[in-house]
Amino acid sequence: MVQRNLRMLFLALALTCACGWLFKSHCTPGGWTNAEQYSTGCYSDAIPFWTAREVDKGKIPYFETRMEYPVLTGAAIWIEGSAARLLFGAGANAMHFLAMVAIVNALLAALVLWLFAKAEMEARRLWMWALAPPLVLYLGHNWDMVAVTLAVAAMLLARRNKLVQAAAMAGLGTAAKLWPVLMLPLFGLRALFEPGRSWTQRLIHASALSVAAIGAWALVNLPVAAFAYDNWSEFYRFSQERGGTAAGTWDVLLNMGWLFTWSEDRNRYAALLFLLGAAAIVGLGWRRHHAHLWVLFTP
Repeated sequence: MVQRNLRMLFLALALTCACGWLFKSHCTPGGWTNAEQYSTGCYSDAIPFWTAREVDKGKIPYFETRMEYPVLTGAAIWIEGSAARLLFGAGANAMHFLAMVAIVNALLAALVLWLFAKAEMEARRLWMWALAPPLVLYLGHNWDMVAVTLAVAAMLLARRNKLVQAAAMAGLGTAAKLWPVLMLPLFGLRALFEPGRSWTQRLIHASALSVAAIGAWALVNLPVAAFAYDNWSEFYRFSQERGGTAAGTWDVLLNMGWLFTWSEDRNRYAALLFLLGAAAIVGLGWRRHHAHLWVLFTP
């Protein structure tokens, strides 16, 4: 019965991913016209990246071309681009690259489902992942599934009280996308306030977490930063300097005439609001989730 249910889950996930492919690929043949990529939701970062980041030419991210993503995501982009050129040869195009991105993301989604099943999560949660609408929206949108997979692995390691390994996995997740770093303070708080240990033991444990996280992040980042610093640091400059979008909070406030802000102001206000919000979340969730603080990282 368990195997049958698992097969049904993977079949459901495959159907969800198929819907994700149809959602992103339906307007690609013939090129985007009349801004349909925005009006129909079929926009994908893969399409402009194919030529704008010279994926079509096989350029190695950071070393031979600029890249506004962290190192592990840049590696995924290069691997998927190489796969597209290998499979389709000289005729490889942006559509083929998008297909590779969607396939890899689908495989990562399947890996996440397998990790959930191995952790013996309740069936309801497994079905929520297999049929998750965000998979339809983001399967072919970009490369967030790399960070999602590493973040899930980190949380499941923490669930088994393997906090050092969890911190290392979160460090790798941060090398794919910045947001997995938010797990690390929660892991650290758990280590610092772990019952049954002296403060010396707690500090040693928390220090080990820091070393594991920084070491894992540095392992994949330092070689690139050492030889291609400008392109490696593009992600951090881009994140700090990029402007808002029409759907962003700051632009909505601006368009309504309520608040005008420069990028520096937005960064400062956002950081302050984030810190206050994070402190409130930890404070409110401390008593209930003291033994597994990392769940406060989730929605």
